[in-house]
Amino acid sequence: MCKLTAIVLFFLVVSTGSTLAQQSAKIKKLPVSNRLSSKIIDVKHIAVDLKFDWQKKQAIGTAVITLSALKATDKIFLDAGMLGINTIALSNGTYLKFNYDGGDNNDGLEITLDKMYMVNEDVKIKIDYHTNYINESDPNAIGGSFGKGLRFFVPTQSTPIKRKQIWSMGEAEGNKYWFPCSESPDDLRTTELIATVDEKLTVISNGNLINTRQNTDGTKTFHYKTDKPYPNYLTSFVAGEYVNVKQHYKGIPFNTFCYPDEKKAAAATTARLTDMAKFFSTVTGLKYPYPGYSQVMVQDFPFPSLVGQHMATTISDNMIDDDRTHADFLYLWDGVEADALASQWFGNAIAAKDWSNIWLTKSLAHYLDGMYAEYKNGHDEYLMWYHSFDMAATLGDWSAGIHHPLVVRKIDNLNNFLSGDNYLKSRGTLVLRMLARELGIEKWKSVIQHFVKNNVYKAVSTNNFQQSVKAVTGDKMDWFFNQWIYKMGQPKFEVSKTYDAAKKQLFLKIIQTQKSDTTKLYPQADYFKGKMEIEIDGKIETVTINAKAENNFSINVSNPPKFVNVDFENSWIGEMKMEKSQQEWLYQFENSKDVLAKINALNELVTIYKNAATALKDKNIIYHSLLKVADSKSYWRFRINVLAALNGMLAKPFDAQMITLLQKIIKNEKALLKANAVWVLGNAGDPGFADIFINQLNDVSDRVIFNAAAALGKTKSLKAFDALVKLKNKPSWKGQSVMAALTGMRLLGDERAVPIALQVLADVKSPRWFLGPGNWDYPVYAAQTLASFNKGSEGYSMIFERFKKSVEDNDINDIFSNVLLITTLACPRGQEVFDLLKVKYKDDANAMLAVNQYETQFKEAVKK
Repeated sequence: MCKLTAIVLFFLVVSTGSTLAQQSAKIKKLPVSNRLSSKIIDVKHIAVDLKFDWQKKQAIGTAVITLSALKATDKIFLDAGMLGINTIALSNGTYLKFNYDGGDNNDGLEITLDKMYMVNEDVKIKIDYHTNYINESDPNAIGGSFGKGLRFFVPTQSTPIKRKQIWSMGEAEGNKYWFPCSESPDDLRTTELIATVDEKLTVISNGNLINTRQNTDGTKTFHYKTDKPYPNYLTSFVAGEYVNVKQHYKGIPFNTFCYPDEKKAAAATTARLTDMAKFFSTVTGLKYPYPGYSQVMVQDFPFPSLVGQHMATTISDNMIDDDRTHADFLYLWDGVEADALASQWFGNAIAAKDWSNIWLTKSLAHYLDGMYAEYKNGHDEYLMWYHSFDMAATLGDWSAGIHHPLVVRKIDNLNNFLSGDNYLKSRGTLVLRMLARELGIEKWKSVIQHFVKNNVYKAVSTNNFQQSVKAVTGDKMDWFFNQWIYKMGQPKFEVSKTYDAAKKQLFLKIIQTQKSDTTKLYPQADYFKGKMEIEIDGKIETVTINAKAENNFSINVSNPPKFVNVDFENSWIGEMKMEKSQQEWLYQFENSKDVLAKINALNELVTIYKNAATALKDKNIIYHSLLKVADSKSYWRFRINVLAALNGMLAKPFDAQMITLLQKIIKNEKALLKANAVWVLGNAGDPGFADIFINQLNDVSDRVIFNAAAALGKTKSLKAFDALVKLKNKPSWKGQSVMAALTGMRLLGDERAVPIALQVLADVKSPRWFLGPGNWDYPVYAAQTLASFNKGSEGYSMIFERFKKSVEDNDINDIFSNVLLITTLACPRGQEVFDLLKVKYKDDANAMLAVNQYETQFKEAVKK
C-alpha cells in the first residue's frame, strides 16, 4: 500500500486545415472567467435540520439562513444542487417567491424578498427542501471515491459486513447537493446541524455537540453548533454506529470515532494525535484554534486521500490498524491524520480568499504535516518519503504537459483544478520549502507565526502571505513569488566543473536550458534565480543563481574534490544534469550527507554495473561498495533501496557474501528492512533457505511474515505447504495471514491450495480492506490463487451469484467489486457479466468506461 496521487493528462486537439490554423489550435486559451469570489451576499449563519429516508437515499430538511446583502437588493441568489424546494419563507412566516429549475448551476436558486434590503441589513429565511442527488460510488474507483453531496450505505446481500452509514462530501462545491448555501470560499459563516437518526447511530458534525435528545419513536437527535466562521465547503457530517476514542491536550478534547469492534486498534492507530496538536501549536504559535476536534472513520472513502473539514475530519476507515500493522507504517498512517489536523490551522482557521489562492492553505497544511514527520521520524525519512513523493508527483505533472502557475486567476474546471494534478499540495509545498531555504529556517518560522497571528479566522490571499514575509524580513520577495507562484515554469540545469590546482579553486558552470511552453498563455518565467546549496566532499557551500542563461562560480577548495553534489537535498523544482565518473559516484554514494544524492549515485552505479562495457574489476568495486553500505548503520529506508539494487544487479543464485549479508539483516534488523531482506533472499528460490522463511512466519511484523510466505513458496520446499496452511489460521488484522498464505501457496504451485482459496473466496463476513484492484484485500488474493491454477471456473458460479445479488441491491460498489473478482478469475463464462452490464449502464458514460476497461482486462486474462 503506498501513497498515490492521481495525475490527469490533458490532451490538445489540433484542427485540420492550414499550417497557420494548426499552430493556432495548439495554443490552449485561458478560460474566459470563473467564480473566484462572486460574493454578492454575506451569509452569516446556516442552521440545517435533517431527517433521512434510507431507502430513497434522501435527506429531508429545513435550512434557516441568516444573511445580509453587500448592496441594496430585493433579490438574492443561493446555490442549490438538484434539491427539491418546497417552500421558502421569512422567519416571521411570510412566504417568498422563488425561481429554481431543480439544477445545480451556481446561484441557481433565485429568491425574491419581501422588500428592498439595505447594505448590511440582516434577513433570515427558512427553506424547506429534500435532496434528490445521490452520491453513488465511482465504478472506476471501487477502492473509494469522493463524489459530492450525501453517500448512503446499508449492509447488502453481497457485502453483509457493510456498515449502515451516511457521509457528506463538500469540496469543492458539493455541499449544495444536501443543503442550500453560498459556495463562495470566502463567504465564512457559522453553522448548526440538527440531525435525527436511529437511536443506535451517532452523528458527528462541525462544532460543539450542544445536546442529544432521545425520542419516543426510537430515534435520537443530535445538535451541533460552531462559534467561529469557516468556509462552506468544509461543512460535513457523518452518521453511523460509532464509539469514541477520547484524548485530551490542554483541556481540549480530541475524538476518534471508530467502529465498536475496532476501538482497540483505533487507539493504537491514533496514539500520536495529541502530540501532533502540540507540535502544530508550537510551530504556528497558535494553540489548537477550536474548542474540540473529531476525526471520523468512514467506508468507501479514498485512502490515503482526505479532507480536513472544520473540527470534524472524515478519513477512510482503512487507516485503522492494529498496533502491529500501524507500527510498520508510521510514515504513512500518521501522515493521513496529521495532514487533516494541520488543515484546522491552514484551511479552517485561515481560509483561502478564493479558489485561485487555495494552494496556500493546502500547501501550508501539507508542509506542516511533513514537518511533523521529520520531527518524529527523522530528516532522512522526510527527504525519502515526503519530499521525494512531492518531487516525483510535481515532475510527473510537468512531464505530462500539465503546466500552469500555482495562482490561476481563471479556472475553467474547478474540480480538475482542485484534484486533477499535484500543484496545490505537492508543488506548493516544494515552493514553500525553497522559500524556507531562501529566508533561513529561523526567519521562515517567524514568517509562519506572523502570518497565523495576523490572519487567524480570516480569508486570505497569497499577497497576505507576502506581507508576512515582508514584515519579518523587510523584503516582499516579489521575484520569488513571481517566478514560482504567479508564473509557470521550472529550470533545466546542465552543470560542468573544472579544478584549477594552481589557484586551488573549483569552477562551476551552471546553464539553464529550459524552453518556454508555447502551447500555454499563462505568464512564464524565462530564467530562475535563488540560493542553491552545493555539497563538496561533505562541506556545504551556498551560491546565488541569477536569472540568466549561464552562471559561473569559483569556490576555494584545497584539493581536487572527490564529489560535487549540486542542489543539496534536491531543493529546486526542475531537472539537473551533471556528468560524473564512476569514482565520483562511488564517493558520493558512500559519503554524501544528502540521502537523496546517495540514492542518485546508487542509481547511476547500477546503470554502470549493468553496462556490458563495464570492466569486471569496476563491477566488483561497485558490488562491494553496495554490500558495505547495505551492512552499515545507514538509514533503514536507504538500505532497502540498496538491497533492491543488489537484487536487480545480481544473477541468481547469490554468492556467499550476498547470502551472508541477507542472513545478517534478517537476524539483526526488524520490520520493513528485515522484510525486504527476506524478499531478496527469497528471490534465490533455494529450498535450503526454507527453514529460515518458516521461522520468519512467527515474526511480529506482518510485512516480514508476508514476504517470508512468498519466499517460502518460491523455494518449492516439501515443508512449505503445511507451514502455509498453519499460517492461514494465524490471527491477524483484516486477513493479512490469509493473504500471505495464499501468496505463498500460489508461488509454491501446489494445487492443494485450490479448496483453501475457494473457502476464502466464500467468506463474506470476515473484516477486510476494501481497496479495489491490487493488494490488501483477501478475496482478490483468493481469486488470483484460483486463476494461477487455471481453476477460476470453480469460483465463478459463487461470484456470479453474488454479482446478481449486488445488481438486485443496485449497489454500484458491490457490483464492480464482484466484476473485479470475475475479471481476476478469468473464467470464460464471465463474458455474460459484461453483456448484462452493457445493457444496465448503456446510458451511463462513467459506468460504461469502467465496464469497458474491466472487459478488456478480462479478455486479456482469459487468453493467458
